[in-house]
Amino acid sequence: MSDFDQLRKQAEQLFGRDTVERIERKLKDSSEDKVSQLIDIEGADMRSREPRGSFQEHTRREKQLDEAQAREERDRDEARQKAVLTATMQQSATERLLSQAIQGEYRYAMLGLILGLATILGGVILSLHGIAGSTSWTAKLFGLESHLNDAAPGVVLFVVGIFFVWSTRPRVKMRDLQG
Repeated sequence: MSDFDQLRKQAEQLFGRDTVERIERKLKDSSEDKVSQLIDIEGADMRSREPRGSFQEHTRREKQLDEAQAREERDRDEARQKAVLTATMQQSATERLLSQAIQGEYRYAMLGLILGLATILGGVILSLHGIAGSTSWTAKLFGLESHLNDAAPGVVLFVVGIFFVWSTRPRVKMRDLQG
C-alpha cells in the first residue's frame, strides 16, 4: 500500500469519506505540482481528534441558513416592489405628466449645455491656432441685436456656443415648484 493510500485512509477515518472525496475533486483541478507538494509534507501532525459532527449535518445546516437568507432577500425585494408600485399608483396623472415634462426639459438643457460647451471649446481652439477667415453677420431676435464684422471662425463658434448654452437653459426652477 502506497503512502498516498495510507494518508487517504487516515483522512477518511478523521473527516469522513464525503469530505475526502470533495477535497480530491478540488485537488484534481489544481496542477500536479501542488498535489505533490501537499503529499510530500514531512512531519505532518496526524493525531486524531474528536469529530465535531457529521458532514451531512453540517451541509444540512448550511442549506437551511442559505434558504433562510434567500427567503429574507425575496421578502425584502417584494416589499420594495410593493412600495414602488404603491407610490406610482398613488401619484396622479398630472403629477406623472409634470414629472416627465421636467425630466425632459432638464435632458434638453443638458444636451444644450454639452453642445454649447463643445462649440465654445471648438471656437477657442480655432482662435488659439490662428485659423484665418472672416465672417460677418447681423441678427435681430426678440429685440436683441448682434453685429459681428470680419470675425474669425473661432469667434463665430464661440458666440454660437454661448447662444446654445443661453437658449437651452431650463425654464422651470425647482424653487418655483410647490408640492
